[in-house]
Amino acid sequence: MTPWPFALQTAPFPAVVDPRRYYPSTTHENALRGLVSAWQEGEPWISLSGAPGTGKTFLLHLLMEMIPQNSRLAYLTQPLRDPADLIRQVAHDWHLDDGSASTGVARNRVIEAIMEGLRQGTPPIVLIEQADLMSESSADELVSWSHLQGKGQAGIQVVLCARGELPGLATMSGLHDAWEMVGGGGALSSLDPAEASDFLRFQIRWAGGHPDRILGHEAENRMIELGGGNLRRLCQVGRHASRLAAGAGMASIELEAVEMAAQNLWGSSMAQFEHEMELVHHGFGKMGSGDNEGETDSLGAPEPNNPWEAIPTNGRAGDTNYPLKRSA
Repeated sequence: MTPWPFALQTAPFPAVVDPRRYYPSTTHENALRGLVSAWQEGEPWISLSGAPGTGKTFLLHLLMEMIPQNSRLAYLTQPLRDPADLIRQVAHDWHLDDGSASTGVARNRVIEAIMEGLRQGTPPIVLIEQADLMSESSADELVSWSHLQGKGQAGIQVVLCARGELPGLATMSGLHDAWEMVGGGGALSSLDPAEASDFLRFQIRWAGGHPDRILGHEAENRMIELGGGNLRRLCQVGRHASRLAAGAGMASIELEAVEMAAQNLWGSSMAQFEHEMELVHHGFGKMGSGDNEGETDSLGAPEPNNPWEAIPTNGRAGDTNYPLKRSA
């Protein structure tokens, strides 16, 4: 068994997506509600947008938990540069091809599956990560599939998960037609400080610990400042600081461990980050949002588009059995 720090039952700050550890912040609840309602209403094109690290992949996993097991579901995680890759990945995830069929045969099977879904009233689903990096030809292939429709029913549902805001994405060269078709979904922003604090404490409680005993007050404030309301950065600095504190024999995560963790993680980026944070807090500028959803060692900047004030979460942050399960 892994010796977790401070006698916790598991890692205090998750490194991978775990739907059981969903924290229902205001921005995530709103985005999830829009995402789920668009899917349930049969919307052909759905979007989920937000800066890297804000929790888009997490919400996609929550959506997948809700989709019936017998549905045709494709989850594409890599940028779609070539329509042949799109066709092969969808055919594989829909259990239409084991990789031996030609692209033409695989495409015919995909079209047949869409037509079958129309007859049965169960449109297959394609979830696409990094949709903002999709090539024009791949987008055109998806658009051609979406043209297969029945009476009042979409032949396919496509969820575009992208880094950025939809108005800007809709103007991207080559992808205009795809983005213009979006009729529902959600957008994520960074947590305000009150919810960032509650998020950190929720994760410690979930791991079996008492936040006031494990996380020092100054350390917590510094983690919130460094994280800027970005879930990925909050968990990054939390994981590293907890290991450093435990290794140094500290009774809890203290400020020194957080500062050392930040230096180890981001090093020379710290000075620029501190400067940008000061500008944002004084309303003089907007920080960038990073450029790679998959990287875990970049300090990318948070979006300053929230009121930075406490927002109630209806007491659900402590509910570790949030009922989002993929039905049979």
